[in-house]
Amino acid sequence: MEASKISFIDAFKLAIAFAVTAAAFMILSAISDVFLILLAAVIFAIALDRPIDRLVARKIPRSVATIILYATALVVIALLLYWLLPPLAHEMRNFAVSYPTY
Repeated sequence: MEASKISFIDAFKLAIAFAVTAAAFMILSAISDVFLILLAAVIFAIALDRPIDRLVARKIPRSVATIILYATALVVIALLLYWLLPPLAHEMRNFAVSYPTY
């Protein structure tokens, strides 16, 4: 039984198709990162719109209200990390010490 032969032109077309497909996947993966960042920005904007509007209703400028909300969020995140990381590090150390017995 003779193996079917493929012509150079057909092999070249196949290689081009694979290259175009790989390039398309690379472009889509790069664009998906941008879309995820854009989606996160939209979600933050929607989530912060009502609290900012409430602060604006209290005669606080919109830019100052935004800075206040972001600063408050950063302080809350920093406090959570400050309170949660030491016990977590202690537990990880205990786990690493007792891991060989498991």
